[in-house]
Amino acid sequence: MLTIPQNTFEPHPMGRHTGIIVDVQDEGMQDSQWGRKRKISIRIDSEEALTPSGDPASIVVWYTLSSAPKSNLRKLREAVLDRRLTREEEVNFDAETELVGRRISYRIDHQDKQDGTMRAVIRDGSVEPAKDESGSEGNAASPAHPWDPGSGDDSSSKTPSEDRPF
Repeated sequence: MLTIPQNTFEPHPMGRHTGIIVDVQDEGMQDSQWGRKRKISIRIDSEEALTPSGDPASIVVWYTLSSAPKSNLRKLREAVLDRRLTREEEVNFDAETELVGRRISYRIDHQDKQDGTMRAVIRDGSVEPAKDESGSEGNAASPAHPWDPGSGDDSSSKTPSEDRPF
């Protein structure tokens, strides 16, 4: 008889967190309920919450690669940039320039999965004012910019290769 190992994965802790966008990956064409769509994943590392091993707790949010007016990725990009996308940005997305290194405030809830395990999902967020080189808020008068991750894409506290949501 073989013993099946138990899942010891701990999802990102619930609550309000601040983190840094540390990675954007092109996940290629993926099947979805709306047909095959090109997807990207965005990994956010918490500045406060840690895993049992002491690493930052991470969450990965999946987006359809789209700049349609109602797309969730466009909403995030415009919140980060604090303006509407230009025509050039509507057709060209430079994730390293636009997103990587940006501070995000987000609220995590836990949701039961079909297999009985728990997963973390982002319910709402805002883009935080940039910090200057000393670590203080660069522009204290600059408010956080709300961002709604929407319900059309998926999030996970695992890396994309561990838990593809499609």
